Amino acid sequence: MLRTLPESASRAQQELALQIALGASLMPTKGYASPEVEHVYSRVRELYNEVGESPQFFPMLFGLSAFYSVRAEYNTARELGEQLVSLAQSAQDSALLIEAHAARGNTLSFLGELIPAREHLEHAIALYDPQRCRSHAFIYAQDPGVHSLSYATLVLWLLGYPDQARKRSLEAFALAQELSHPYSLAFALVHVLYIHRFSYDVKATQERAKELFALSTEHGFPITLAVGAAYLGWALAEQGLGEEGIVHIRQAIDTWRATGSTLFFQPFLLAMLAEAYGKVGLSEDGLTVLAEAIAIADNTGEHFWE
Repeated sequence: MLRTLPESASRAQQELALQIALGASLMPTKGYASPEVEHVYSRVRELYNEVGESPQFFPMLFGLSAFYSVRAEYNTARELGEQLVSLAQSAQDSALLIEAHAARGNTLSFLGELIPAREHLEHAIALYDPQRCRSHAFIYAQDPGVHSLSYATLVLWLLGYPDQARKRSLEAFALAQELSHPYSLAFALVHVLYIHRFSYDVKATQERAKELFALSTEHGFPITLAVGAAYLGWALAEQGLGEEGIVHIRQAIDTWRATGSTLFFQPFLLAMLAEAYGKVGLSEDGLTVLAEAIAIADNTGEHFWE
């Protein structure tokens, strides 16, 4: 319908708002680094250059930060995260600060800068108000409370605080259930699975992985579908079904890469594949994929699982 309107600043402003809403929908359903998301944010940047200062500027930067993170272009994502924090602080807007600190903590966690990542995520958690942030999931693709609590789960575990990590994962899951926002629930389940898998609770990993797989299939979330399949494969391999587990993990990696996420999160998935290879005595294959994982970490700077 916008194409029927004459070119004007008002028309560009309307399209900018719609494209940002479209980007928030495409991220969970196509993948953050998919060609569809890239197309949307390329157009968003063009429109922003036409419109100038706009209320959509902050969501645009947030979307670009997520896009570049999942493209494993971490230096760009880091710069965008710094800009988000600066903008939110200048505006003295706590709702924007939540998203800014969440985005910053997200990028830093994957870079392996765990202490500053924790600080940003805890800032976001402290500022979070579920009533005030009710609309955020439809602008930024997921609820910022669930987002921050979930990433805090990973960071706290890697820093050596398993009890705190478990507490945050349960808080994220309970909040996601209350919100009834499917992608936020899938995101929380991913991080509940971290705790089960890190604790070597194989049965719980298998059950939650099936739950995540079913939820992701129902709503069409390819990224969380891939994670569910990978965890299911790992659990099967741990129970003596190594060959079946390898099939699940390799399918998960293929699904993940098909979303455009060719490097992001690969070291973690490849490490699980290596474990499964070890279970069936294919040590050389396991060492090969570990070498690939280390090379990816070296090339991208994604050190959280190194």
